[in-house]
Amino acid sequence: MRKFLARRNLVNHRLKKGKGYYVLKTVLVIMGAAFILIGLVGFVSDNFAGTHLTLLHNLIHLVSGAASLYFGLKASRPAAKIFALAFGAMYMALAVAGYTFGMTATTTLPPATAEGYNEHMFRIIPGVFELGTTDHILHFVIGAVFLIAAAMTRANLVKYTEGNPE
Repeated sequence: MRKFLARRNLVNHRLKKGKGYYVLKTVLVIMGAAFILIGLVGFVSDNFAGTHLTLLHNLIHLVSGAASLYFGLKASRPAAKIFALAFGAMYMALAVAGYTFGMTATTTLPPATAEGYNEHMFRIIPGVFELGTTDHILHFVIGAVFLIAAAMTRANLVKYTEGNPE
């Protein structure tokens, strides 16, 4: 009987988490794994899928992936939602900045890292961290995914006071 009540309490607790809770957590885990994978692939292929993957860019992907995995697996719902909102807004801002301030130019990165000419080359650290059109498109999509996942989660960021805290 005790196990039955424990299971029932767990089910009720899950139902209280609200619509979108598991969507957000799942998106954070999938995006975290994708960031880590791209960060590792970048060490092997500098120009993977037309992006400009330098050492710094790969390290940023690895740290972003670790953070996203943490918030997807261990953090509370309010923390996961705030992370997704902040991360999504940051990536959207990076995409908009790339298109707005990027210029038609050739990259100063080594030839193996990039294919030279780009319509919207955004040089954050010239020769070290430069983003091209493909990077901007991906950053826009990544930002949108994080923002949509956060929007699908209940807006109340206050933890429940009854039952098990999240």
